Amino acid sequence: MNVPSATSLLQEFDALHHDGRMRRIGQLAQQFRQRPELDRLISELEAGETFEAYLAVHLAALTGRAEPLMRALASDSVLVKETAAKALPKIGADKDTLLDAYTRSVPALRRSLRRHIIRHGRSAAAEALFARVLAEEGPFPAVGLLSACGQQTVKDALAQYGYAVQNWRQLAVRHPGVVLALFRQRLEAASPQERRFVWTRYRGAVEHLYLDHAQEIARLALEFGPTDQLPGVIRKILGGLARRAPQLTFEIVTSPANYAALQQQGIPRELLANIREMTPEHRRAFARILTHAPTHLAALLGALPPAERGDLFAHARAETDAARAPWNEALLEVLPHPTRHAEARRILAREDIRADRLRGRRLSAYLPFDEARPLLEEAARSPDAEERAAALHALTHCAGLNRRGIGPAIAFCQKIENDQDPVRLAVYQALPKCPPNAFMDAQADDLFRLLGYAFDARDTSWQTRACIEKLSISLLQAHATRPNSQLFSVALNLIKALAKQSTHLWLELEHRLPRGAEKPLIDALEPHLRDATQREDYALLFLFARALGRRAWDAEIIQSLLKRATRAKPDPIAHTAIDLWLASPQTRDARVVALLARDSSNIRLNAVFAHVHRRRQDLLDPHLKRRPILGRLMSGKTVYLLPARDGFFRWLPRQQRAFRDLIDAVINDTGATTWTRSHLMRVRAALPISRLEEFVGWTQSAEIIIAEAALHSASRLDRPAHAAALLCEHLQSSRARVAIYSMTRPANYMAPADLHGVLTDILGREHLKITVLKETMRLLSRFPSPDNIALLFEYARHDALHVDVKIACGGAARGLLHLEQAWQILERLAADENPHVVLSLLNEDVNRFSASDAARYLGLVARAGGHADPLVRAGVSAALGRWARVDPPKVATICAAYITDLDATNWTQALQSLWSAVQHGDVQDTVIAAAQSLLERPIDDQPEARDGRDLPARQRLAALVGRLTPGHAKEAARLRPLLMRLDTDLAQDPTLLALRIALRLNATRWPHPQLAHDDLRHLVDDLRDTWIPPTELSRRLALHLTSERVAPNESALRALSLELGEAASPGLRLLGVSLLSVLGPRLSWPEELVTALCKLRRDADVGVRAAACEIFVFDERR
Repeated sequence: MNVPSATSLLQEFDALHHDGRMRRIGQLAQQFRQRPELDRLISELEAGETFEAYLAVHLAALTGRAEPLMRALASDSVLVKETAAKALPKIGADKDTLLDAYTRSVPALRRSLRRHIIRHGRSAAAEALFARVLAEEGPFPAVGLLSACGQQTVKDALAQYGYAVQNWRQLAVRHPGVVLALFRQRLEAASPQERRFVWTRYRGAVEHLYLDHAQEIARLALEFGPTDQLPGVIRKILGGLARRAPQLTFEIVTSPANYAALQQQGIPRELLANIREMTPEHRRAFARILTHAPTHLAALLGALPPAERGDLFAHARAETDAARAPWNEALLEVLPHPTRHAEARRILAREDIRADRLRGRRLSAYLPFDEARPLLEEAARSPDAEERAAALHALTHCAGLNRRGIGPAIAFCQKIENDQDPVRLAVYQALPKCPPNAFMDAQADDLFRLLGYAFDARDTSWQTRACIEKLSISLLQAHATRPNSQLFSVALNLIKALAKQSTHLWLELEHRLPRGAEKPLIDALEPHLRDATQREDYALLFLFARALGRRAWDAEIIQSLLKRATRAKPDPIAHTAIDLWLASPQTRDARVVALLARDSSNIRLNAVFAHVHRRRQDLLDPHLKRRPILGRLMSGKTVYLLPARDGFFRWLPRQQRAFRDLIDAVINDTGATTWTRSHLMRVRAALPISRLEEFVGWTQSAEIIIAEAALHSASRLDRPAHAAALLCEHLQSSRARVAIYSMTRPANYMAPADLHGVLTDILGREHLKITVLKETMRLLSRFPSPDNIALLFEYARHDALHVDVKIACGGAARGLLHLEQAWQILERLAADENPHVVLSLLNEDVNRFSASDAARYLGLVARAGGHADPLVRAGVSAALGRWARVDPPKVATICAAYITDLDATNWTQALQSLWSAVQHGDVQDTVIAAAQSLLERPIDDQPEARDGRDLPARQRLAALVGRLTPGHAKEAARLRPLLMRLDTDLAQDPTLLALRIALRLNATRWPHPQLAHDDLRHLVDDLRDTWIPPTELSRRLALHLTSERVAPNESALRALSLELGEAASPGLRLLGVSLLSVLGPRLSWPEELVTALCKLRRDADVGVRAAACEIFVFDERR
């Protein structure tokens, strides 16, 4: 068998669709891979247009021929170029070939080659390209190659250019050991405040590394996690960590940094879903921690099997007085029967519950059914509708919870037949909560009768219908394997009744039924479906076809009925049936052919056209003629234009030409809407056969929208480089904006020398619009060839540039920071007189800089702070906070100067940035100096109640002290020396006692009861005989402990409160009362705290007694 000629092959392809052509290409490649005649065929195809050249590239790729692919890179066609660039690394081309291809390629192809070199792991080429890309384009595009490089190269490069990595996950997949080691180094070197940024930056890597290195990741989270919260990525992978390292996972979640969040927010849902992976000891510890948070305890119990819940609940409440234990209905819902009954009896015996009749009715649902039934049946006879609803709901819910008594409950609830909808709704809301397997077939008739009342009532609400729908789906799923059961019939009849009343019913059975359960279900549905379709009622058929999803694809009954429905009236019914009938990919092709054979106008349906466009291009020809089609969906009066938008490479050239002629007729039809014509212009450009000269006439149109659409569409052609000259012709016209914005795509496919010539010509013109100049700067930066960079820097040095152009030059320079000239441009801009130019430099992300570049850029920001414009100074003050981790002392010094300058209006932003510097480094001396400077300003030396100002130095001192509030214990320990030094300085002014109290409370060593006791004792001693009474200190202590920014360890505070209650000093005992007022409600008043409170109510000091008597364990005023 001989290799066919190009002519004969194209003739053969004329009758095939795209997939068939690709299969034939594959057969030729397999049969004639080693035959030299195949080279002749490839050469013949290359000599043709885009369609033939595209086939040649595929044939060369399948046979591993690199030379034709190299030639294809020089093609004018984007389709041919991109296909060749994708294939070269895939066929295993050697390093030299890939480097040569990279050298010859235009910018877009270079990016494509890099992507596929990475994807196919061409290490030698990646190693060679890394240094080249680094030198030519900078670190950001270069580091993308590292995932395909060798381990040593990756290790060396990441140490210097790790800041430029955008995809850490990809690197971690290829080089897990290197990335893990670097991650550890970054965490070790980071300050406590900076660690959260490190965790965020390496998020993608951590998500992959934990799969094989769970122990290491967990230890890093435990040792270097943020000191005030759980890292977001650790929270996401908690479930996986629990399976691989349960002990370390438990230590992470219960660490001091996360303990308060655990109590307040409960166990993270990611861990809760995998709580069974934790050991019983861990679960018991979690239960004890959450004992005072019933909602979170209920979530824990609900995630465990019922057999474990009773013991776990008993363990959680072991140290809590039952009378004072917190509870809610969510907790009662998940308790096992004996425990729930006991808790319900205890709660119902409380005075406040007995006084609330409706609440008592609701809680009766948690009693044993026989015990609750007489109470609730009596209440259900009340004349008050609200009480009847509560009683009937509780009765039904009680039967469901106890899994017994559902029959009597349903029978009793028949009394709602003539009741109002809110009463019926209460019953219907309780029924779906009952386990579906708790219903028996003997109860089916009563259940259907009970639910049928809703369909007969005129006041039935949508909430009632939703409850019935939920119950019917639950019963249908539970009894799908028993389609002959009475309960299954009840569910089916309910669904039919709901479907009759509304077409918006929705079921989802595909993923909820047991495997194979759809077969008996469909058999049981058959008579109902056939009966409905014979009456031309297709709602039930469509409902179950959607609900079963893929399970319905092989169901002959459903498919045959859907086929019949494709001919139904009105048209929307047929359209829905066709969409469902074509859902299965296995049968879609034959069915599309059948639909088109039956009626050509079916091409108008989205499902039909999408298949023809993507799979069966051989069926397109009848619909590409200038002949109207008469059918069910078309009138036969106008030509229908297919709604194709892209993917035309699958079409034959003659099909593209026919479609082009149809599009041109609409574009030239001034009677068509402007939107349609402009939209079709872009579709026209997507045709590979389209050429630039065909659009030139439209760009001269008097209709502005059409002319601009043609101009932009010229850049979307398969040969976009040719459009550059046309776009340049319009850069000085009213269409300059469209022309310059459209230049990006042609620039991507132009040789660097050609692009440089175009950009040089643009900048050499006079009277250009500012938008053109700005976008030209961006293009020079985006395509950084040596010539373009030189041109950019030369132009940026001009003195008389427009403000917007200067800003654009700054943006371009910030993308080229590996070049010294870029820094020179930025330094000039930082000293510019225009505030907008300087402000444009302040929004950079510090994470995209290397350490040296970040320090240098911080210098630019700092110098900008001397600008005359107050807006710039305020912007600099706010920006400094983001750069604080680069050089905390420098940032602190600048911010302190702003704060102490009473004429500076940007001091509030500076204060926030100063706090960032405090968090990232040791700047105590700077803060102390600032405070002393403000403290030394006498009242007479600052504005006082005039000109809109009043004692600014004192206000700034108070704001500074108020801002120094540590958020967690480790930060408080680190800041304690600073806070104590400030307290010493403030002691010289007795009017600043309030500020000193705030400092001392922030400096108190709360995690250590004895040390905290000493700190408070010293504070009480210092305040003795001052103008602040002990009661005021007690009040401030309570406010401090309830502050959102303070989360002290409750176990430590518990020990401290007991110790303070026994102190000799009345002032300390008063503080003990304050602690009890905060801790008691949080801990549900354990017995030892109650005992301490009772003792303090009998204290010898009247102030202590008075304060203690104002605290109530049971507050009856609520």
